Amino acid sequence: MFEHFSEQARQTIVLAQGEAAALGHAHIGTEHLLLGLIGEQEGAAGRAFARLGVTLEAARDKVGALMPPSAEPPAPEQIPFSPRAKGTLEAALRQALGFKDTTIETEHILLALLIERDGRTASVLASLACPPDLLRAMVLEERGTTATPDPTDDGDALLSLAEGSGVAGRALEALGITPAALRAAVERVRSGS
Repeated sequence: MFEHFSEQARQTIVLAQGEAAALGHAHIGTEHLLLGLIGEQEGAAGRAFARLGVTLEAARDKVGALMPPSAEPPAPEQIPFSPRAKGTLEAALRQALGFKDTTIETEHILLALLIERDGRTASVLASLACPPDLLRAMVLEERGTTATPDPTDDGDALLSLAEGSGVAGRALEALGITPAALRAAVERVRSGS
């Protein structure tokens, strides 16, 4: 799964796994991916967090306060990804494709994480005074101006609406359109098939 990830993106995953183990959690969630992004300081995401004054220690404290340790956490090498974390990593690929990048970088993971809108991760970002719009702008600035998202690709916005609990998500559900089916359709359109 990680063959298209840059060295910094892979290090983010390793750090996320370590954070989950250190906190005694039974899964790697989006909150652990966030910690990995903050801890990996070479990529655009880590640099954006550093510019905003976000420290790994402060973020770790917030995550620890939100989630107590699991009663029986698995061994660190056996900690699975939560469904939301898996979805975020899959969305990182879509972010990379949207930028026409061939490698998944830390900024793609962060942008996907911001779209995922997991409650715990959003709470951690809010408590760190790190609003998603500002973070998005900072990571894009760190990325540089050489590549910009495809302005005609609004697939992630559609997927975000479908996966949410708002009117759009409920309307699509009423039509029998599941987020998984919509995701598959968006990927087919993006690949031109």
